[in-house]
Amino acid sequence: MFFIQTACQGHPAEIFFLLDSSSSIWSVDFKKMISFVNDVIASFDIGPDMTRVGVASFSYRYRPNFDLGTYTTVEDVQRAVSDIRQIYGGTYTYDALDGVRMRGLSPTATRPDVNKFVFVLTDGESYNAAKTKDAAMKLKVHFKRICFLLHTKHYQIYWQIYKSRKNIRIYV
Repeated sequence: MFFIQTACQGHPAEIFFLLDSSSSIWSVDFKKMISFVNDVIASFDIGPDMTRVGVASFSYRYRPNFDLGTYTTVEDVQRAVSDIRQIYGGTYTYDALDGVRMRGLSPTATRPDVNKFVFVLTDGESYNAAKTKDAAMKLKVHFKRICFLLHTKHYQIYWQIYKSRKNIRIYV
């Protein structure tokens, strides 16, 4: 995540985490996601005029956990992240990406002229690969960088997305 820290160093940012909470994610791996998010958050200056963090999870639908700026200290954000519970169900990644674009990081939710970053933590299995690719492309138009953090062999669709946009990063 060095590139995010470098881009944000001393500058305000909007950082949004989207967590795959579907049944294909084992509960032990979901807990690792929560731990990872908390570790990343610890490296930023959180506050109303600095970095703001939002989190949503998804399975059959996009579920906002908390909006940007809801919490204004690292400790409060980490506490809220630690309280997120896995919801299970199908993997409608495209719906979640659309939710981030239209709700989580909508123009009314974000500050103008502030870098915006999206972290998508998933196992890569999506019910509809074509819709997921389309939703990721729509999301990318609006944001500085999208990072897909995958922990499985289901990376092919994300590789296609990566090849088509320079500011999308894939971590397997």
